[in-house]
Amino acid sequence: MHHCDRCKQETEDPIAVIASAPEIPSGPLALFFCCWECAALWFNVKAGEILMPDLDSKYYRDRYGY
Repeated sequence: MHHCDRCKQETEDPIAVIASAPEIPSGPLALFFCCWECAALWFNVKAGEILMPDLDSKYYRDRYGY
């Protein structure tokens, strides 16, 4: 059982992403998400919220609690 790295929801079948970059000195980082929407929201925050600037819309707040 894993927990989503964004919303912390428990999931049996997560979307797993392995991230590796020179800025991560400890090596590859394993990330787990409950759905693609949570993955997109997590990456958007890490990118400085430049990928999807309309995330403050009522649609996302109501649906994802963002």
